[in-house]
Amino acid sequence: MRAVVFLSESGLEALGTFFLALGIIILIFLICREIVCWYWKINIRIAMVEETNSILQQQAEQLNQIIISMQNQYAQLTNISQMIYAAGVKSGMLYTANTASAPSQTGNTANATPGAAPTAPGYIAGATQNPRYPVS
Repeated sequence: MRAVVFLSESGLEALGTFFLALGIIILIFLICREIVCWYWKINIRIAMVEETNSILQQQAEQLNQIIISMQNQYAQLTNISQMIYAAGVKSGMLYTANTASAPSQTGNTANATPGAAPTAPGYIAGATQNPRYPVS
């Protein structure tokens, strides 16, 4: 006995009708989807978001380049500052001021000489470095 079943002509017609109906439903869905996307301006919103993303990516790349450039410049300026500071220490130029007559680091100016530079932590009186950014 064979268990092979062949579709009859009416079964093939039913299968063909099913696929035809499925194709028509998919086509109607795609057409309705386009109409809904057009009505709610979804396609335009997607295009605008993609454009915004590309602009933000360009800005992020530019900011990264600026940050790298600033880091390089900072490193160069730090090296130059350290070289100037080292040269000043070797030549004795940084220790020429009379530190005994300068005001104390606590802010007591009662015994300070007029015109003497105030001292702060990390600051050497008479030095050419910025007292806010001492070279360590």
